[in-house]
Amino acid sequence: VWERSNTTSVPDNFRAALSLSALPSTSLLTLYQGWMDVIVSFQAWRVTGAFALPRSPLQAEARREALATLAQLDAEVTRLRSEASRTTQVARRADINVALKRLRKARAAAEANL
Repeated sequence: VWERSNTTSVPDNFRAALSLSALPSTSLLTLYQGWMDVIVSFQAWRVTGAFALPRSPLQAEARREALATLAQLDAEVTRLRSEASRTTQVARRADINVALKRLRKARAAAEANL
């Protein structure tokens, strides 16, 4: 996934969000889910530059789906760029450029869900 932030640092509130006292503790499952939400929020921060925990389970699920979509789109962009560098046909390069524009638009839509 394309990253906008400096990967050597972490957001200020990330460590605090990982502490046991900050996580839900009604059961082991809710604790685990809380940790997963923090990790997914960290992954979203690496893309958007903004760290925020999900406000609801639906938002957490949408964020996980958006990150999965971004990974798929980035893989497809990489594949198409590689193909474009190998092809010599002008018409095929034009088709690839159109596909890349479509993928950029889809990526922006997925990033909006983070």
